[in-house]
Amino acid sequence: MKKLFSVFIPLVFLFVTSSCSIDLGFKPTRLYKFSASLKYTVDNNVSQEKPEIQLFTNYESMCFYFNEYTNPYGGGDIAILEKIDFEKSNLFGYMMEEGTGSTLHAVSVENTNITVYSYTPEVVTNDLAYKWLIFEVDKMYELSDFVIKTQKMSVKQKNYLVDNFEERYWF
Repeated sequence: MKKLFSVFIPLVFLFVTSSCSIDLGFKPTRLYKFSASLKYTVDNNVSQEKPEIQLFTNYESMCFYFNEYTNPYGGGDIAILEKIDFEKSNLFGYMMEEGTGSTLHAVSVENTNITVYSYTPEVVTNDLAYKWLIFEVDKMYELSDFVIKTQKMSVKQKNYLVDNFEERYWF
């Protein structure tokens, strides 16, 4: 009987601990995040149905774009992007309009495959949100090379992300 318990107890422990843990299911990318809106959208009171997507190949073109087309809401410091090595990387900008600021986002980049993950809680705020998710991509790719998809996160994935990754990996 002791032999049975000595084999049975470790197996039960292994099963219980493995079934309780959750893996995020993707590797999150470091985000440079800004709350902002497109000037066209705000100035013309137009709803944005598709995400705004940009590939910035140097700091100057990015600053020109933000100055010309975007109203920043103070949700990020663009000067931090000066430190990006544009010899090795480009910056990919993905800006979406949402009906609530409560939605949490994370991004996964694998070569040219970009997945934007989102989690919206059941109870949300009633505020329109414009979020720029900006992240580094390999310099060798053009904008047309990227395949972008979106995916919802479960509550467990969202909790794992927030509990195990720094805030620079989610917005």
